[in-house]
Amino acid sequence: MATTVREKPSKYGEWWRTNDLDENWYRRIFANRSRAHEFFLDWLGGLIRQGKRINSILEVGCGRGEPYARLLREHGYVGVDISEKEIDFCRQRYGPDRFVVADVVAQPLQDQYDLVFAHAVVDHVYDINRFLKNLWAMTTMDLYVSSYRGWFPRLDTHDYNWEEAYTCYNNRVSPAEARSTLEAEGASKLEIFPVYVGNSADDIALETTIIASRR
Repeated sequence: MATTVREKPSKYGEWWRTNDLDENWYRRIFANRSRAHEFFLDWLGGLIRQGKRINSILEVGCGRGEPYARLLREHGYVGVDISEKEIDFCRQRYGPDRFVVADVVAQPLQDQYDLVFAHAVVDHVYDINRFLKNLWAMTTMDLYVSSYRGWFPRLDTHDYNWEEAYTCYNNRVSPAEARSTLEAEGASKLEIFPVYVGNSADDIALETTIIASRR
């Protein structure tokens, strides 16, 4: 599989840092993927019912924290995002010590967490493999990544398409390349599979889900 390091575009993330969208927009995009979020919460609930202790959780691409900053607070929730304005909003609403401004594609955070998860973020990053590697490096137990752009089982390598209007990429994630990347990092307990989400706002019925575990 390709291991080329992809460069970060100079404009990357500008739209996300400067738009005037509020929490209602984040609620709408959450609602558009309600089945994907239900699947994640059912999976997480299954871990907890099995007696697995989850004392720290990192959400990558937390936006305005809705709804996981509330739902997962008792499990030591922390959010990270590239947008300073979104993190400022979260700090004011949920507390100043639980949110970080960072580009984790460029460099992982120094801290580690029992669970690291990201919804609909891998779809827009400039280097999918570095994103997956860095998220895996930040977890001591479990990694959960969902890709809303679809399920592409015949795609041998990731497909990147720059979206100038939103200063990010619209990606198609290759299950084969994602698997190869994480296995090379030592992820032996690894599942990559489609999740049925019905008729989403983008008319995409299947999403890609990646789950890796160290235990």
